[in-house]
Amino acid sequence: EAFVEKRKVFHKTDWIEFSVWEMANLKAGNEIVGPSIIRDPMTTVVIPPKYKMTIDKYMVLHYQKAQ
Repeated sequence: EAFVEKRKVFHKTDWIEFSVWEMANLKAGNEIVGPSIIRDPMTTVVIPPKYKMTIDKYMVLHYQKAQ
Protein backbone atom coordinates (compact mmCIF):
# COMPACT_ATOMS: atom_id res chain seq x y z
CA GLU A 1 0.00 0.00 0.00
CA ALA A 2 3.03 2.32 0.18
CA PHE A 3 3.62 2.12 -3.58
CA VAL A 4 2.27 5.19 -5.40
CA GLU A 5 3.39 5.08 -9.04
CA LYS A 6 6.22 4.78 -11.55
CA ARG A 7 7.69 8.08 -12.77
CA LYS A 8 10.37 9.00 -15.33
CA VAL A 9 13.21 10.97 -13.67
CA PHE A 10 16.28 12.45 -15.34
CA HIS A 11 19.23 10.78 -13.57
CA LYS A 12 22.79 11.68 -14.59
CA THR A 13 22.52 11.40 -18.38
CA ASP A 14 19.16 9.77 -19.16
CA TRP A 15 15.50 9.41 -18.19
CA ILE A 16 15.00 6.40 -15.89
CA GLU A 17 11.79 4.98 -14.46
CA PHE A 18 11.71 5.38 -10.65
CA SER A 19 9.22 3.79 -8.27
CA VAL A 20 7.55 6.30 -5.94
CA TRP A 21 6.66 5.33 -2.34
CA GLU A 22 4.66 7.10 0.38
CA MET A 23 6.80 7.31 3.54
CA ALA A 24 3.81 7.29 5.92
CA ASN A 25 2.78 3.84 4.63
CA LEU A 26 6.19 2.17 4.94
CA LYS A 27 6.71 -0.29 7.78
CA ALA A 28 9.63 -1.70 9.76
CA GLY A 29 11.38 -4.37 7.71
CA ASN A 30 10.57 -2.80 4.33
CA GLU A 31 13.39 -2.66 1.81
CA ILE A 32 13.11 -0.15 -1.03
CA VAL A 33 15.45 -0.83 -3.95
CA GLY A 34 16.54 1.96 -6.27
CA PRO A 35 15.80 3.58 -8.51
CA SER A 36 13.11 4.85 -6.15
CA ILE A 37 11.77 7.96 -4.49
CA ILE A 38 10.27 8.02 -1.00
CA ARG A 39 8.00 11.04 -0.64
CA ASP A 40 6.74 12.78 2.48
CA PRO A 41 5.34 16.29 3.08
CA MET A 42 8.53 17.19 5.01
CA THR A 43 11.19 15.59 2.77
CA THR A 44 12.01 13.54 -0.30
CA VAL A 45 14.47 10.64 -0.28
CA VAL A 46 16.02 9.63 -3.61
CA ILE A 47 17.47 6.14 -3.90
CA PRO A 48 19.55 5.90 -7.08
CA PRO A 49 20.08 2.70 -9.08
CA LYS A 50 22.32 0.14 -7.36
CA TYR A 51 21.36 1.39 -3.86
CA LYS A 52 18.67 0.44 -1.38
CA MET A 53 17.00 1.73 1.76
CA THR A 54 15.94 -0.53 4.62
CA ILE A 55 13.77 0.45 7.58
CA ASP A 56 14.61 -0.92 11.02
CA LYS A 57 12.25 -1.59 13.95
CA TYR A 58 12.66 2.03 15.13
CA MET A 59 11.63 3.34 11.67
CA VAL A 60 15.18 4.59 11.01
CA LEU A 61 16.15 4.59 7.32
CA HIS A 62 19.40 2.81 6.42
CA TYR A 63 20.90 3.70 3.04
CA GLN A 64 23.38 1.27 1.48
CA LYS A 65 24.74 -0.09 -1.76
CA ALA A 66 22.60 -2.93 -3.11
CA GLN A 67 24.31 -6.29 -3.59
